[in-house]
Amino acid sequence: MVSRSAYLNRLVFQERNNNLQNSISTILLHSLPGGAETFELILKFCYGWKIDLTPTNIAPIYSAAKFLEMNNEMEQGNLISKTETFLTYLLLLSSSWKDIFTIFKSCEETVSSWAKELHILRSGIENLIIRLPPEQESSLPCNFLLHLLKFGNSVRADSELLAGVEERVADKLEVCRVSDLLVQKSTNRSTTLYDVGIVAKVLETYVSCAKRNPAATLLVVGRLIDEYLTVVSRDSRLPVKSFLSVAEALPDSARICHDNLYRAIDFYLKVTENKLTPSSYLAREPADDRRKATAVEQFLHSTIYHSVL
Repeated sequence: MVSRSAYLNRLVFQERNNNLQNSISTILLHSLPGGAETFELILKFCYGWKIDLTPTNIAPIYSAAKFLEMNNEMEQGNLISKTETFLTYLLLLSSSWKDIFTIFKSCEETVSSWAKELHILRSGIENLIIRLPPEQESSLPCNFLLHLLKFGNSVRADSELLAGVEERVADKLEVCRVSDLLVQKSTNRSTTLYDVGIVAKVLETYVSCAKRNPAATLLVVGRLIDEYLTVVSRDSRLPVKSFLSVAEALPDSARICHDNLYRAIDFYLKVTENKLTPSSYLAREPADDRRKATAVEQFLHSTIYHSVL
């Protein structure tokens, strides 16, 4: 195994220099990606046994091979080149979305940090986006696209590809339900329950294309967003800035009345009454003094401000 791994080769050489030649050296690999199961497969490979590469094990084995520096300089046809070839095939050429999702799952469970460092996740998500069926031929749910967008943002996927996904979601807003927009942010109790920022970003895209949207569609989307705010406003961890980023995203023409919006504000103030501070309001003041606040913004700002003074 030492003859195939530059990493182990260095460690053994250092041990021999530091210890007596006849002493037995012990090398610990606590941080090996994939753990003991992956190490066993690599050991078999080094001893000439055939190992089956699958969508489930390819990411851990590839990550471990990179960790151990099993490159072709040590031996031709070494493990990095073999796993890289198979991984590239799965990500770029395989016709099965299931393979890509299986790779994602294996990364999440065993080699998350290595998968990010080696851009396995980014390559996977970018190629998944590229392979999305044309919009006119697809019935992909809005919630699926939002999760795709969330994942793409987390691995810093190509911005143009992500912008394309945002446009697809924006085009579907008029047929969305509130449940379609609910994307869980994290299981961490210290952060917000839903990813509100991703919805705010989609709304920015929607508004920027508003010229081609009829007034009726604006009203439909306005009702949808106010109902969405009513749901997410019950999260006591939702920052004021996040709430306002969604509430202020639509123009006045998207609302005939503001009853649903006021209801969302009321819920929000009740669940955050002990957490809001004057600074949380002041931090949201617009940088451009010449910008005229809409009636909705004025209500939001004044209501939140007075509730904390």
